Amino acid sequence: LYTEPLSWYSDQGIQYVVASQMFYYRFYTNGPTDFPAERGAYAAMFDHWSVVQTWVGNNTDGGTPGGKIVLLKVTPPGAHAQHPVAPYP
Repeated sequence: LYTEPLSWYSDQGIQYVVASQMFYYRFYTNGPTDFPAERGAYAAMFDHWSVVQTWVGNNTDGGTPGGKIVLLKVTPPGAHAQHPVAPYP
């Protein structure tokens, strides 16, 4: 999700995206100077797109806490999310 600018998604007609904490958590758990582009891309998504649904998993593997899955509605450029979500934790 972080490889394209936000406008690309609406330009392609994409209406919804799914963000998995199991994937994006690494951009938030390292030092503040690690992964600045990736962290910024996910922050922009969570700031500008509307959260439709959030699911939190259980700790089923005995080590990793249950991940968060977030369904986001792609919002056209210039509009802002109605329900911003904190990406981590």
